Amino acid sequence: MVKLNFSPSEVAKGIEDSAIQHGFATILCNYDWKLDREKMYLGKLQQMHVDGIIIAGSRSKFDRLLHFIGDIPSVVIDRRDNPVGGAVWMNNEIGGEVATQHLLTIGCKKLIHLSGPKLSPSGTGRKKVFSAL
Repeated sequence: MVKLNFSPSEVAKGIEDSAIQHGFATILCNYDWKLDREKMYLGKLQQMHVDGIIIAGSRSKFDRLLHFIGDIPSVVIDRRDNPVGGAVWMNNEIGGEVATQHLLTIGCKKLIHLSGPKLSPSGTGRKKVFSAL
């Protein structure tokens, strides 16, 4: 197992830097957890005949993703129920524990957990550990 610690902006920058290094350009699409926007973006990317798609944060069922992705090579981030090809995921429980332990170690006494959408598996995993400590 490889343990890496990167912010979302660092991940996006790394994807872009690697794409450029290999002769590709990147298109960033933020669907803001809105399924109609996700559908629109995936449809547009398919119409553009892109070379590949990296999907981060999708809550769509995979049959829906497969329908809109078609035969475009794809990688999903932070989804373990992945039938589309490559996948990268984070251990959010360990991330939540490391972050919380760090704050406790440096003397923080009053901690609060701010999370994203209630249905976000990554936020739920981090909060689970935070609440237990």
